[in-house]
Amino acid sequence: MSSDYSIPPLRDLSPGRLADRKQHLLAEIERPRERRRQLLPMRRRPTLLRPLVLAAAFAVAAIIAVAAYAVARYVIVGSAAPTAVKASERLLDQVKGELIPRAHSGSGIEVAKTKAAVAINASTGPVYLWVAPTRAGGYCAFLQVVGTELPDGRPNLSGGCTSPPGAKLDVGMNTISVHGRMLALLVVHTTEPARTVVIGFRSGAQRTLRLGASRFLVAEIKPSDPVRTVSARDARGHLLAHEQMPSVPAPPRPIGPFRAVAEIRTIGANKPLVLHVALATRGMRCASFAPAGGAGGICNKPPRPNQIDVNPNQRGAAPHGMLLLWGSVGRLISSLELRFEDGTKTPIPLHHGWALYQVNPRNYVRGHRPVALIGRNQSGRVVGTRRLGPYQP
Repeated sequence: MSSDYSIPPLRDLSPGRLADRKQHLLAEIERPRERRRQLLPMRRRPTLLRPLVLAAAFAVAAIIAVAAYAVARYVIVGSAAPTAVKASERLLDQVKGELIPRAHSGSGIEVAKTKAAVAINASTGPVYLWVAPTRAGGYCAFLQVVGTELPDGRPNLSGGCTSPPGAKLDVGMNTISVHGRMLALLVVHTTEPARTVVIGFRSGAQRTLRLGASRFLVAEIKPSDPVRTVSARDARGHLLAHEQMPSVPAPPRPIGPFRAVAEIRTIGANKPLVLHVALATRGMRCASFAPAGGAGGICNKPPRPNQIDVNPNQRGAAPHGMLLLWGSVGRLISSLELRFEDGTKTPIPLHHGWALYQVNPRNYVRGHRPVALIGRNQSGRVVGTRRLGPYQP
């Protein structure tokens, strides 16, 4: 069960103070009952000990919670984001570690102005929504789910930014795995004069939630009863905006064995890299670099007859990663070549309509970078082109 209200703050204590406080409270709980009775007036009933012990146990649990989630911390709606959250936002707004740096336009997020817009207790633990304005007048919103921290302890944020003017009702669904459990979260943003949000479910049930001053709302949703409608209403109940949620079909799944269709030896390490493909439901195919599927792969529909569905895929960060071009081509394409900025070109072998190619590191530098994939039919005529880039100057 989730609660749509702020999580109460706890005092921030140093790690040493936390440990000392924990040990003291545990000692109080474990102290012999006879010793405790001696400290009580003779006329006081022994039953008063139970709430004292429970209160001490709760305090220990609270201290342990603060210590375990020192990065996330307990926050109040409207409070400024901690340094770790702001650092994660900056990383999300930048693209680092690219082997061939591409031209990107930042969101213009004002990280220093990030504040907590929502804090709830979900079934998996605390969930926070951090919101920051953009210089263009929009906003960026990032979910932080405690329990999904990165290996180095940094908050694992997910979200995005909007461009002005914003809609009267912005709705998003997020499904996140937390310690093996799936957490479904509905994120809503409205504008004045909205005061409540009404959520309609597939079962016909409705849920009305009151908006806070931030105009944002986060609610935990049961995956078994998906959201169908979301509406914003004013203080008198008048409808201001309505959003019909699309039905999300079941994800495609393989219905046959994965078969190897292409193999290369990696440059430098000289290790085999094999692309496996299997037929999937809904007329799709699933491709993966793992023999049984599921690792570093995708499921999609076959390309159009003259389409080149071959895309860059970087594995590992610069300077030690590798840049792959892999995917499939339409049935009209019988040969594929890769062109570079310096005018050179190289053929890319096709295997049952699939391509797997590693870009040589000498082509990472300006003047020699890959710029286009050219597909030809059996007569040699160009029938498809796929542009690559743009890159940084």
